[in-house]
Amino acid sequence: MSEELKEELDQTIDEDQVAQNKTEDPGDPEGEVGEKMLLRMNDHHKELRDWGFSFINWVPGMEILDIGCGGGAAISEMLKLSEGSIVKGIDKSYKSIEVSVRQNAQAIAYERCSVKQYDVMDMPYIDNAYDLVTAIETVYFWEDPVIAFQHVRKVLKPGGSFAVLAETGTPSPDDATKFNTPMKVYTASELEEIMKKAGFSSCVSRHGDNDYLMVEGIK
Repeated sequence: MSEELKEELDQTIDEDQVAQNKTEDPGDPEGEVGEKMLLRMNDHHKELRDWGFSFINWVPGMEILDIGCGGGAAISEMLKLSEGSIVKGIDKSYKSIEVSVRQNAQAIAYERCSVKQYDVMDMPYIDNAYDLVTAIETVYFWEDPVIAFQHVRKVLKPGGSFAVLAETGTPSPDDATKFNTPMKVYTASELEEIMKKAGFSSCVSRHGDNDYLMVEGIK
């Protein structure tokens, strides 16, 4: 293969990936394409969830809120990790709600789970309600993270935990334009600073293989 042809092929592959990213928008999944992406993310993010969840102090009967619940796999896992827990999920995407409801239909029937279409900025939940709030692969898309984190802090019980999990804490130049929904990848120090500005009493960062990042704030 000539060098010129190889460059042309590489450019075509890059353009195809950009087109796919613009269609598969993790910040706002829609339609059949969005549903397939959500199901794939349920599987793809399992390693991240397993790693991050290993640091959480699971006890029976926890009240848990998962923000940006996507396809609902994290909800299913947390229902098992905390026996007798109540897990609520929210997501701004209607398609995410559809997929997550199907994923957790039995738990919803037994009133251990509910999934609603809300954004982090308009959560209707009462103050001091949750032992744990999780945000998995989602803070990239939050428009005003300081205010959003303040909302999270309000709904946590005193001493409650806010766990942010991300597959990467290393920003790249094309993050803002990678998908239709603008995104920002945060470093550990940036998330720690946001936690402090939002009023969390303490926070800790953990780094895993493959650039995994978990930042946990305590109310």
